[in-house]
Amino acid sequence: MSEKYTRPFFYTGVILILFLAPVSQIIPINFMQSQTASATGGIVLNGTKTTSGSVVLPLFQITLSNFNVGTGSDRVLVVGVEANTASVSSITFGGVSLTKAVSSFTNNDAELWYLKNPSSTPANIVVTLSAPAQVVVGAYSFFGVSQTNPVPTTATNHNTIANSPTISITTAYSNSWVLDSTAINGAATLSSPTCTQRWNINVPNALNGGITGASSSTIKASAGSVTCSWTATPGELWDDVAIEVKASTVSGAPTNPTSTATSTTQLKLSWTAPSDNGGSSIIGYKIQRASTAWVDVVNNTGSTTTNYNVTSLAANSVYKFHIAAWNDVGLGTYSSNVTGTTLPNSPTGLTATTISSSEIDLSWTAPTGGNGTLNGYKIERSTNGGSTWSTIVANTTNTGTTYSNTGLASGTTYTYRVSALNSGGASSPSSTASATTSGTLSSWHSSTGILEPLYCDPYSYSDVSSTCTNISAFKWQSVNDSATTYPHVPFFVIVNPDNGPGNGTGGNCSPNYSSFQNRTMDYQNGIGNLTKAGVIVLGYVRTDWDLGGVPYATATSWVDQWAKCYKQSGVKGIFLDEMSNNPTSGILTYYQNLTNYIHSKFVYSIGNPGDETSPSFIGTVDKMVIYENTNSSNACGNINKLDNATLQGFNITSNNCNSGSDNTGFPIDSWHTQYDKSNFSYLEYNQPSITKNEVQKTAPWVSLLFITSDTPSTVWTDIPSYLASLTSYLNNTSASLHIQSLNDSNNNATITGFDQLIYQGPSVSNYTLTRSQAFTPVTYNATQGWPYTINATKLAVHAGNCMVPDYWVYNNIKYSNPVTITTPSGTATLNVYYRATNAGC
Repeated sequence: MSEKYTRPFFYTGVILILFLAPVSQIIPINFMQSQTASATGGIVLNGTKTTSGSVVLPLFQITLSNFNVGTGSDRVLVVGVEANTASVSSITFGGVSLTKAVSSFTNNDAELWYLKNPSSTPANIVVTLSAPAQVVVGAYSFFGVSQTNPVPTTATNHNTIANSPTISITTAYSNSWVLDSTAINGAATLSSPTCTQRWNINVPNALNGGITGASSSTIKASAGSVTCSWTATPGELWDDVAIEVKASTVSGAPTNPTSTATSTTQLKLSWTAPSDNGGSSIIGYKIQRASTAWVDVVNNTGSTTTNYNVTSLAANSVYKFHIAAWNDVGLGTYSSNVTGTTLPNSPTGLTATTISSSEIDLSWTAPTGGNGTLNGYKIERSTNGGSTWSTIVANTTNTGTTYSNTGLASGTTYTYRVSALNSGGASSPSSTASATTSGTLSSWHSSTGILEPLYCDPYSYSDVSSTCTNISAFKWQSVNDSATTYPHVPFFVIVNPDNGPGNGTGGNCSPNYSSFQNRTMDYQNGIGNLTKAGVIVLGYVRTDWDLGGVPYATATSWVDQWAKCYKQSGVKGIFLDEMSNNPTSGILTYYQNLTNYIHSKFVYSIGNPGDETSPSFIGTVDKMVIYENTNSSNACGNINKLDNATLQGFNITSNNCNSGSDNTGFPIDSWHTQYDKSNFSYLEYNQPSITKNEVQKTAPWVSLLFITSDTPSTVWTDIPSYLASLTSYLNNTSASLHIQSLNDSNNNATITGFDQLIYQGPSVSNYTLTRSQAFTPVTYNATQGWPYTINATKLAVHAGNCMVPDYWVYNNIKYSNPVTITTPSGTATLNVYYRATNAGC
């Protein structure tokens, strides 16, 4: 039989059921035209369609043919079945099985089944019953239905005394549809529904009364109870079922939003998809960034991927985002806010400066740009020119732009790079900088640097209301010039704003020049300028032992003040002035504890007793000044201490302190020669001029020195005009002297343990003894271009034989003993040949 799509109508004549119909034949009774979609609430009814008839052996099936579900989003197909003598075994749409939502079969069978997201291609609905029956089948097609839980609530009802069908259901969600399916004996008809009628079909049967099947619907705007009723004429036995069809909604909020910096201009946002998608598949995400108002980063990503790269951002800048999910209903709830910071730019201007055989100091310029906060720097080091890197500091945890790398191997080249850190992570590394530690095969004559007391203010002003706006007002510029011209010379300065750091509070640590000029700020700027030039700045702290001593708590409070006010500007250590030279246990403990405290804040601790002191003080400070005095004949007289105690028997005469322009004799006690020069510093004033010879005689004994033309009344308040010359005299390249002794009487076999005296100077008589007891073989760290004289031991015993030095060989040329050479670059190898003698040892 053919199906017709017309306005709703009913057959009113007698219906003849043909039990002799062919196998599986369906005898249709009535059809209802599919309806135009409407959009009330969140759900759209695309249409309904019905069929009815009798099902017979052997398949007991009835087909609602070519049903068009439509192409809307979040589709659900609902099929209602009302039958008189059989229940439903299965329902399929295009071969796909539906799920039974609810059924009631006490008097007659009423059932509702559904299928989520059915195919949009028109297909047959096939209903299979358990036995022959008269049956009414109706289908609903909806859009906008939750795909997670399309039918959250069901209800059933039936009667035992003939009357009219009614059913109540309590919905759980707003904007839900309620559908009922009513099955009543065909002897009765239904009318006057309290909900909207969708179908009402009577299939009479002379033998069993047939079936009247009907369905109605209503929309419940808010959750709550709803009742659908019909009027039966006459009253009959019935079964009624109802379901809530839940509307899909916008999704819940995405959770766990995170931001990861991937570059200076990009942040990668990640999140977890909403746990509640509103019953509608997510189709994308909207991302907004906070500005003066929320602005779209992207309106719809068009993807279910839960991450997104935000580009075109500024370096080291903080951004705030939130994310919401789109589904077919609309835009869901926004996530919690997430903050991300782009990576900072790389530091610039990295320099590496050799300080000693075990220390290299780094300095760099902080990156600029952005509103983010730097929280430190990562420092990496390489010993193979940058092929591989190791992290020596994961985070400096401060914004200072200097670092001292200590504990290094001597004579080794190190390459560095620095990365800036913020909450987003590490910047790309800076450009690299390399430096080579000085050699320490013998540190008795390694590089000697400058230790300048810089007791003058950094800026000069022509009037009290001006401010420093150009470098011409920078009084310390000549220090910078010398340090940058000779970068291999370690350059220390001592700054002293107010006989110490000053006792001001807050950000103003030292007294002002006037109400117009901030002295603390000037010192911070001046120290920063020195630091950028590679100068190592020490802060002045007095200990006043000539006046009874400064209490330990007071001294440490001044150290704290230096750290608070000037460490960030570049101060790297403390200079302890007016140090005691009385080695009592209490005083030694005082300075050791004070140095330990300084090391907790800074790198360096240098003490100044300014006069002869005791070796007991070695180690209580990193270095100590063993001479602070004027250039005078008294200095020369002190050389006798060295003559008598150390050089006795070497024919040293007083002509080492002769008159003339180069008459500097170094005032040194015998015990100084037993310790590494790295322990000692030297300060001399009232010297109108200097010569290279003077500097070279002093340098072998101390690691830091300074000479100035200041008079006793102006000492340390001016920068000497010859500062550049002084620095240049110390600007020497390290070289090595390798000395070995051989047995000329036994095929030049190597002899070990023979003592050599090494002098810095052109002869033994015009000397500076820089190393005694240099037992062969020995490698000595000398200075390129300087003269050295090596005097072999006069007599020595080897294998029971008395040996005397015979001659030297250097560069294949034979020399008599002692030998004098000018050190080349690299290593100079000298062989001294001994021969056996019959003379007694």
